[in-house]
Amino acid sequence: VEHALTGVAGLHAGRAVAFGLWNETGGSHELAIVFEAHGSTDAASAAMKAVRETINEAFQILPATVQIRGPGWIVKSTSGKISRRANLHKYLEEQGRA
Repeated sequence: VEHALTGVAGLHAGRAVAFGLWNETGGSHELAIVFEAHGSTDAASAAMKAVRETINEAFQILPATVQIRGPGWIVKSTSGKISRRANLHKYLEEQGRA
């Protein structure tokens, strides 16, 4: 999923993370995407729309949530790789669900 987002205008490589969020009602995980916004609100809004369209075209699914955060929000490991576990935990804390 993250690789599919590399060509989306307004997203910088390595500044988007995808993870599953448990949906108690549905009894399964739903796709969530968080990316860092760089630039104007209009550019971020266009990027959000492009993220949804890109994932739908590539995988025939729509993310349950696409959220924008400020620069530096994405947590990476010491080797520079995206830490999905740390980003999921950070996201859940923000939502009051950790």
